[in-house]
Amino acid sequence: MTVAVACAAACAALTAVPAQAHGPQGAEGEQRVPHWAVKDTGAPDVRFRGLAALSRDTAWAAGTLGTVLRTTDGGRTWRPAAGDPPAYRSGVAWLPHSRTAAIAVGPTGTDLTTDGGRTWRTVDTGSYDTVDCTPDRGCWAAGEKGRVARLEQ
Repeated sequence: MTVAVACAAACAALTAVPAQAHGPQGAEGEQRVPHWAVKDTGAPDVRFRGLAALSRDTAWAAGTLGTVLRTTDGGRTWRPAAGDPPAYRSGVAWLPHSRTAAIAVGPTGTDLTTDGGRTWRTVDTGSYDTVDCTPDRGCWAAGEKGRVARLEQ
């Protein structure tokens, strides 16, 4: 499947959701279309490459300059993780069934926090660009040279 076909399918699925899922109706009963509501992180010099949402209100963003920010109020405020990973990380994901554990990946390794970002421990030195975890405790990372990996205990 090409990227264009995948994007078209995702957009079609999103817009096929019943009207009540889109929120209130606009003027004269027209349906509102989903849109991005930009949230100011207060970090204009950072290019965010990874984002992990735990809920509608709680998310982490990882980016350049070794920056990891966290919001717990739907993006109204963003705070730096108490301790950033030791190097640039391009992807971040919440570990399943935890509100304080996350994994961050980048070109120089993988780091793990189990205390809400106060401390990070390097667990791998492989180069990865993105990471995602599933509810059944599966975590996957992907990167350069066709590399895809599953996190093992």
